[in-house]
Amino acid sequence: MWLGGANVVGWAHDGKRYSAWTAWRACRHGAARRGAALEADITLYANVFDTYRQRGIDPQLELYKSLVHEFSHVLRFGHSATPSDAMSVGARTRAEWVPPSANDLERCRERYLGR
Repeated sequence: MWLGGANVVGWAHDGKRYSAWTAWRACRHGAARRGAALEADITLYANVFDTYRQRGIDPQLELYKSLVHEFSHVLRFGHSATPSDAMSVGARTRAEWVPPSANDLERCRERYLGR
């Protein structure tokens, strides 16, 4: 990860298992207490998307799913045990997974609207 003072979304070729990874650093003042990220970098691993293509999985759809998941990390959401959620770790390569799920929306409402 870069974390060099700018928010970066980029590609790498050395992903072992994951399609993407997010690194973030929270600011130290009031925004951190509210859960805001100061800086976040997302790395997408090209070799994993090549593997998806070889397995007959749509790499464009998987890229979309991965970006939704990783940008949700930027918004400070953790992983979910609900298989249909954007933040579910195992759901992204399932064809039926289309974000946002009802639970995703409820988690957003709870976090950002306080209900």
